[in-house]
Amino acid sequence: MKAFLTFVLLLCGFSTFAQRISVDSLRNSFKNYNIKNIQEKLFLHTDRSFYIAGEILWFKIYNTQATTNQLLDLSKVAYVEVLDKDNEPFVQAKIVLNEGLGSGSLYLPVSLETGNYKLRAYTRWMRNFSPDFYFEQTISVINTFSKPVLKDQVADTYDIQFLPESGIMLLKADNRVACKVLDNFGNSVAYKAVLVNEYGDTLQNFSSHKFGMGQFSIKPDSTRNYKAIFTINDQTVEKALPKIMADGYAIRVDNKNSDLNINVHAPANTSTLNILIHNNQQIKKLESLSLQNGNAALSITESELGTGINHITLFTTEGKPVAERLYFVFPEENPEIAVDMSQAAYGTRSKAELSLTSSAEKRSSLSIAIFQNDDLSNRQSPNIRSWLYLLSDLKGHIENPQYYFGELTEEKKQAMDNLMLTQGWSRFAWEDILTPQYKNIIVPELEGHIVEAYVTDKETGTPGNWVDCYLAFPGQNFQYYSTKSAANGYVIFNAKNVEGQRNTILQGYTATDSTWKFDVLSPYSKDFSESIIPAFDIDISKKDVIESRSIGMQTQNVYLETKINEFQQQFSDTLPFYGNPDQKYLLDDYTRFPTMEEVMREYVPRVLVRKNKGKYNFKVLDMLDEEFFNTEPLILLDGMPILNTNDVINFDPFKIKKLDVVTRRFIMDKVNFTGIVSYFTYNHDYTWQKPDDKAIVFTYDGMQLKREFYSPAYTSNDQKSGRIPDFRSLLYWNPDIVLKEGEKANYSFYTSDKPGKYTGVIQGITNSGKPVYKSFEFEVSDSSN
Repeated sequence: MKAFLTFVLLLCGFSTFAQRISVDSLRNSFKNYNIKNIQEKLFLHTDRSFYIAGEILWFKIYNTQATTNQLLDLSKVAYVEVLDKDNEPFVQAKIVLNEGLGSGSLYLPVSLETGNYKLRAYTRWMRNFSPDFYFEQTISVINTFSKPVLKDQVADTYDIQFLPESGIMLLKADNRVACKVLDNFGNSVAYKAVLVNEYGDTLQNFSSHKFGMGQFSIKPDSTRNYKAIFTINDQTVEKALPKIMADGYAIRVDNKNSDLNINVHAPANTSTLNILIHNNQQIKKLESLSLQNGNAALSITESELGTGINHITLFTTEGKPVAERLYFVFPEENPEIAVDMSQAAYGTRSKAELSLTSSAEKRSSLSIAIFQNDDLSNRQSPNIRSWLYLLSDLKGHIENPQYYFGELTEEKKQAMDNLMLTQGWSRFAWEDILTPQYKNIIVPELEGHIVEAYVTDKETGTPGNWVDCYLAFPGQNFQYYSTKSAANGYVIFNAKNVEGQRNTILQGYTATDSTWKFDVLSPYSKDFSESIIPAFDIDISKKDVIESRSIGMQTQNVYLETKINEFQQQFSDTLPFYGNPDQKYLLDDYTRFPTMEEVMREYVPRVLVRKNKGKYNFKVLDMLDEEFFNTEPLILLDGMPILNTNDVINFDPFKIKKLDVVTRRFIMDKVNFTGIVSYFTYNHDYTWQKPDDKAIVFTYDGMQLKREFYSPAYTSNDQKSGRIPDFRSLLYWNPDIVLKEGEKANYSFYTSDKPGKYTGVIQGITNSGKPVYKSFEFEVSDSSN
């Protein structure tokens, strides 16, 4: 707890900022912000991006640090959701993270309508920052049991955006201006345009390059109106250029043979500006620029920058950011993983073997999906390279992010430059760095899942101040937590190791007869990014493919229901929260008495049983002082708190298998117990005993149980000729691959009854923070051996 408080205090220790900012002050402020605002980047590798309602979505989570892209062991829980266009969740899950890694699955219910959905993931700590930082991916779902409701896909309006390189257009300056056109569904649109002045004179022609984006340069000789006349899908649309400013700050970046020439313009009376270039929040260049007549130039090489997005910002000497530009450095395409398939083609129900060899430094954490290439996958889903290098630092929807990676061409360079000019930076706002303010911190889940609630008095509505609160998950491997509420009634339980859907008891208990009302808070974020889910479009020619996928889904759900719904627990610790008891009694080892009073008096000498005016109470003998405690112990039945000792006396002793006794003072998060008496039933069936009348009883979803990926094995002729159909399109999913440098690992799986082309996708991260992406293909044919 002490380390946790130190962590929070470090985050809250913001400093004030001087009026004038030197280069060193700017550097220190930037570094201090990064230290106090550790940022996580989540990436989800999903088995596919196109699903049939009723299928299972499999995923692997990689939690990396924003500054290095290395795995980050900070949060122990990730939250995963599937949202519709109104940000309503259809599926939610809490996923265990261990050393920055986790995996899980989501059953996509048959109630999902056909359409595109947003799959997003985040941690509790990430809720301190903008939801633009959350991982987001578009997934497509088709419901073959209902007719899709399709909207008219004919665009009738267009969003034309002019985006000057520095944010403004300056008079008599050589302004680079990006142009982006979207339709009213958010889809990019190709265009041709003519730039004209106020007299209608044609100045130049320009057009889109890729994904509705293009650029042009203009050197206006007046501040009067300029406009562009667009031709879009045989329509003519006019759009005025942004207002031309007589003076201001501007930055222009030109690339020539991997050298960057940065030209800066400022008002004529400006003598000094500071320029800061950072990549992944690590400073690559920071220096003071001396201006002559409001102009300055700086030349650097790409090798001085970092891989991915480099953020170039101009600051005044007062520390005000006045112009920004994003510049992208493409990563080297070094294959970190070599894949070797035993054959190029396989028969149906045949064993396929592959080996993976890593050339990455030290080790790589990987996941692999092998699925039928049915051309249904949408192009909006990121891979780990496009996410870590590109999408995670930009605002808004980016069309076909995979296009920008792979073999580097001049076309891709131009398209990337257009993207840098048209997409906004999302990782932070400069005012948060230069003028930091105290803010309420949402604490990270450093040990496990946190359950929050508010407790108030039912009658008066006033907050419960320092109320002893208990949270219990009774049953097998029960969990029990206690704490005291804060002055405002806020209660927080560190409920680690709670898995699956559990019966839950929440209770406040004081010596007085007060009753408490609890409001349990949802752990899921209520903040949403402004990104728009792309319009859904069905390719009519894929009707047969979709039907085939649907049949495969239905046959698996019918014939393999038990196999595909097998789960395993991730927490194996079976000790109760108090550890090993000081005394343990197996009642079957003793002569059975007909009443619990006799059992306690005869067999449990360290628990004193007293009766006063019809009310029983227990007192535990303190093993240290050899005196009985003055107050009653904590009493549990399969982890359910029993507050009335008379209820224990009324137990049927033949339902009790054993009991534990802790004969010492036990303190749990500010709550002091004078001993513990814990009863265990046969088969953990505690439900015959009603909880206390004041308790709140509900069902709580803990950490997701890990679903086993099922893949049949056809090792004999009888199995191969079996009559149960095998229409799997996802042949193999393995989220837990770890390879060391130079290590070769072998894996195998069996093909299904579906011939065709299959694709394997491997994604992951190296120890040094380099994303790994590799794909391969093979065929399955009825005629193959």
